[in-house]
Amino acid sequence: MDKIDYYTISEKKKLSYRCPILDICERRLLSIYFLSYSSLDTEGKYMDYLKKVGLISVADLEHLIEIRGEEPDFRDGETLKAFNNFCPEVNLFEDIHAFKYAKGTACASGEWDEFRGNKNKFKVFKYIHFSECAEFNYYYSLELAKKKKRRIAISKTLRIEILQRDHFKCKYCGRGVEDGVTLQVDHKLPVSAGGKTEMGNLITSCADCNNGKSDKIF
Repeated sequence: MDKIDYYTISEKKKLSYRCPILDICERRLLSIYFLSYSSLDTEGKYMDYLKKVGLISVADLEHLIEIRGEEPDFRDGETLKAFNNFCPEVNLFEDIHAFKYAKGTACASGEWDEFRGNKNKFKVFKYIHFSECAEFNYYYSLELAKKKKRRIAISKTLRIEILQRDHFKCKYCGRGVEDGVTLQVDHKLPVSAGGKTEMGNLITSCADCNNGKSDKIF
């Protein structure tokens, strides 16, 4: 998976092109440590060393998202080098730290074997997109929870005003309660996109249209 394929997945999933938690993700930091600094005498205190070389700050450490699930591991032998469960963006974007044979690919697991044929010395086991990482999904779930807390409920008074203004008809399909539908009040510009809970951004919608629309912008 190269950068174009990676960006395409981000677009399809309506996510940022790059992982939004790179600076505070322990999986990325440990991947970098294994590939660039593990041969140095750091006494096993890899986070202190990464802080020393400026790859993470004290402020970042306060918000660090710890590894969730399987931890990265690295075997750095003379004839066999293997890595597993790495951050895919290290090999894809960070040439200075990337595994020599995996540069420019979203490779999370692979190995290099000196005794294989010249064309097959490096073998890829797994390509992944950041949306598949447990750390990103943990972060994403926290962000969704924050958005729900920030969402302002529509008061009963405002709800009635919207329904009356729209003559108790769904503004998407034109149906009303006499057609057997349940009427709701929807945000024209979704809250997730910055829409506010106010008269100008609220509209009468039947449950079918509201569920179908979800957080799309019409």
